[in-house]
Amino acid sequence: MYGSEQVLLGCVKTTCGWCRLLWMDNNNVTKTAKVISSRASIFGAIKYRLMKKYYLLLVFFLLAKLGGAQYSLVFCEDVNSEGKPEMVSNSFMVDGDGGVLKFLLKTEEYFNTDKLDFRIFYLSGEGTEEEISRLPQRVLPTWNFAWKEMVMFDPGNYRVKVFTGSGTYLTSANLNVKSR
Repeated sequence: MYGSEQVLLGCVKTTCGWCRLLWMDNNNVTKTAKVISSRASIFGAIKYRLMKKYYLLLVFFLLAKLGGAQYSLVFCEDVNSEGKPEMVSNSFMVDGDGGVLKFLLKTEEYFNTDKLDFRIFYLSGEGTEEEISRLPQRVLPTWNFAWKEMVMFDPGNYRVKVFTGSGTYLTSANLNVKSR
């Protein structure tokens, strides 16, 4: 840290609990550095740093919780009047006449919007997305779940993304459609 040609001369304790290291560089000039000397001061500094990290972590989680509601998107065959899905899966079988499934969006709080936009993307083998459909859904801002029904005909991998009417992203989930 001080170079290979520097010589440590000693340590002088000060009245404020600090210690001054004395050393001499290669030009015979005496230099000093202030360091913590007492064990209580060292543990106090460590405790302060840990508490600071703890409080920053706590503030981060509080902001994340206050920053927005959590949303979940599931695929199912039906939704009852209480918003509970029936026959939940991320993989569905369809035949030539297609297969009906529902996209159920739930939130812990409320939607705070009057319109949802379900966007369906086809996922290619390389992982690129191609938007194939948009399904708008009117909702009341006080609702905590909404669903949209769709008939799927073509097998493949899809991603459904949900946005508010103003374009704010809420959540997404992947869907696999197989032929019978």
